[in-house]
Amino acid sequence: AVWSTAKLLAPQADVTVVTSERHRAAHDRLLADRDPALPEGVRFVFAPEPADDVSPFHSWQHAWSAQVCATLREIAPRDGFDLVEFPDYWGQAAVTIEARRAGDAAFRAALVLVRTHTSHEMTAAINREPLSAQTHVVRALERASLRFADRVLYPVESVRVAYERFYGSEGLAPASIIPLPFDSPGEASADAPATAADGP
Repeated sequence: AVWSTAKLLAPQADVTVVTSERHRAAHDRLLADRDPALPEGVRFVFAPEPADDVSPFHSWQHAWSAQVCATLREIAPRDGFDLVEFPDYWGQAAVTIEARRAGDAAFRAALVLVRTHTSHEMTAAINREPLSAQTHVVRALERASLRFADRVLYPVESVRVAYERFYGSEGLAPASIIPLPFDSPGEASADAPATAADGP
């Protein structure tokens, strides 16, 4: 989904994907092989993952959220970002949202969006996992991200309804329904049957 979105947006915008440093070697291989799967015109930036000792942060996820924010700040255009999108899982947007709310120049004019993929809290509830100190921190990061983002992005209305049922309307930023794009390998055949207008 990230690659497809980047590929869709690249002809119209400057697109940068920030991801973990552990993906750098795979990216470099794709680049060296000129693999067509690598979205053309998309910049990839690799953030170092937190060390074993994450103090003064409350969890690895909290430290990762701070690291992503610091990496974004390092690569920010002079006039700041227009838009930054995060997944909801692990509350990765939390520190960036707090930086924006505090007036950080890199994010002052940015729309900070959180796209729903299923939060860790929802997954834990479905799996009936017991709560721990760490899951409380992750839950707080996710809830702060979903509540204080500029928009929460949902792929379809039924997902928005499910999130509202789980978190309550007061716990969610305004909604936008924007389906995830996907990139299909190859071109559709000219003689392929047409999809029915009321079909999937």
